[in-house]
Amino acid sequence: MYLLAALNALASLLYSEGRRATLRYAALLLLVSAVMRCPTLLMHNFNVDEAIYTSMATEMLDGALYFRDVVDHKPPGIYYIYAAVYAISGRYNLHAIHVTLFITVALTGLLLCFLGRRLFGEQGHRAGRLAGLLYVVVGATGPPMDFQAANAELFMNLPIVAALLSYVQTRQQAGRWGYLWAGLILSCGALIKFQAGFVVLAIALHLLWTRPPRLAPLLLGLVGLLIPFASHAALYLGLDAWDAMWWGLTFNTRYVSASGVGFQLMRALIRSLVFLGLAFPLLIPAAAFAVGRGGRGEPGTPRRLAWRFLLAWLLTAAAAVSVGGRYFLHYYIQLMPPLALMGSERLLQWSAGRRWLPRLAAALVGLNALTWITVSFLDRPLRPHETWHYDRYAAVGRYVQQHTSPDARIFVWGDSPNIYLWSRRRMGTRYLWVNYQVGRIWGTIYDAVDGPDPPPHLIAHETWPPLLRDLERNLPELIIDAGAGGLDEFDRLPLGRFPRVAAIVSSHYTLKTRVLGVPIYRRTRRPPAEQEGRP
Repeated sequence: MYLLAALNALASLLYSEGRRATLRYAALLLLVSAVMRCPTLLMHNFNVDEAIYTSMATEMLDGALYFRDVVDHKPPGIYYIYAAVYAISGRYNLHAIHVTLFITVALTGLLLCFLGRRLFGEQGHRAGRLAGLLYVVVGATGPPMDFQAANAELFMNLPIVAALLSYVQTRQQAGRWGYLWAGLILSCGALIKFQAGFVVLAIALHLLWTRPPRLAPLLLGLVGLLIPFASHAALYLGLDAWDAMWWGLTFNTRYVSASGVGFQLMRALIRSLVFLGLAFPLLIPAAAFAVGRGGRGEPGTPRRLAWRFLLAWLLTAAAAVSVGGRYFLHYYIQLMPPLALMGSERLLQWSAGRRWLPRLAAALVGLNALTWITVSFLDRPLRPHETWHYDRYAAVGRYVQQHTSPDARIFVWGDSPNIYLWSRRRMGTRYLWVNYQVGRIWGTIYDAVDGPDPPPHLIAHETWPPLLRDLERNLPELIIDAGAGGLDEFDRLPLGRFPRVAAIVSSHYTLKTRVLGVPIYRRTRRPPAEQEGRP
């Protein structure tokens, strides 16, 4: 499904006016995208999410069914992307993932260019080109763990922009079936992150904001959006895996409700202020576009329609950022496309008759970009706490590679998926972490080593039996106690505190070594499947 958005971008490129100039512009975007993200080609993963997506995608390439055989509460789209890239380039090839990200970001910038042409009339060509370039540059200027990593938001933005381009084209041409196509493309984004579905609210708001209001396009878009989800539901019903899918989806209610209102508001204030500082080259002109009379235009004019469309998009994207109250900085990336369009139009308006302004803006954006590229290259020295952890991931990973075969399974107790990535070994259970079992919900006060014990409703007691069954059936070759090694805030939760897991370890494993303080247990007998001669 994700190919729909990419194909839509290529089709827009091939059938656009001034094809040669458009190709040159697309090449420029790709070059700028590669330069802005070049640290990812020289560094290891910046964010644990890349380790999560890699480990589970690798299992899916071996036939594992998402939600049932590998468990997460995200939608499956990002895992499909990683699995597709690894199927072509080879497993654990993060460089291939990052090159795919270069291309995805450049395509998103290209579609923003086409959308700007549609929205801004005569000035649309210049505004669109500037918007695409600003998105590619500013979208990579920030802390590398949020803005350099191949996170879901950057992949999600491509189908969002493609869907909205299809919507605007269909509306301007008085068409009908383009709304269905827009819904289908948007579903690609929603399968990557549910928050992409908030764009439907932007479309609904824009349709209801016009005179007369039109509901038929909205219904067609909803049908397109729901088709892939209905197909997934039918697939899981047919595979008798509905309960697994339902648990993965409904766990999000616990995830969203885990933080108190006060914690969410404080986190929102702090993270939003940080984002304001990071994205100021876009935010200042975008704010002027949103509130200024020149941005709104006169009633009934194309500029007024564009103003309503972009404002609706920005507001619903901001609502999507707020879902769950986590406010991780990479969540704000979904604000970048509408901000780039709004800011580019306003910058061009301000630049009329002021030759110094474009030079000043270019200097500020360039200095900001250069600063964050440098920070990305210096990520490890600038974050000694993370370096301490990565030293242990690397050391444990080397040990595992040296003492196990490539097809071996391991189990990491704690919340350290990076060990699977650095080890390049398969998961010993369906769970990549044990946060579900102990109630350590990410991005809350319960996820800190000195935080309070989680309330009972956050502990997914129903996940203990599958975890124990997997351990007893598979008996992974190594068990690594990341908690006892002081990794990733699990210091107070070593596996010895949990009798049922400790009993399996004491019965079938022996402590083999400690690598930089991280205990590693080795299996003393073969798993039941091998004893019975089954593959």
